[in-house]
Amino acid sequence: MSIKAIAFIAFLFVGAGVLAGVMPLTEGGSECGSAFISPSDSAGQDHVNACEDVRNLVQIPTTILLAVGGVLLLAAFFLDVGLTMERHRREEKQSAAPGIRDEDIGQSSRD
Repeated sequence: MSIKAIAFIAFLFVGAGVLAGVMPLTEGGSECGSAFISPSDSAGQDHVNACEDVRNLVQIPTTILLAVGGVLLLAAFFLDVGLTMERHRREEKQSAAPGIRDEDIGQSSRD
């Protein structure tokens, strides 16, 4: 899978996590804020306690989506760094011995 595809999928996961995190929640017709933003305290303590279950249920998948997106972004970054380092090593070997091709030293010229 290419680095761009991994990064695109990672941004999809992060975007879905952010959208799920800011989506307004309700419990029994009452506004409960969102997964990461609690409702105002003017609604009363009983209302806040009733909303905690709903908010906790939404926080779990939201956190998972954000974490998977972050891990995929890190994977794309380190894959890109690794391929760049390999390309530079190959270029250094070729510049040190200009008469030697990749096939002669046992490496393929593909990434």
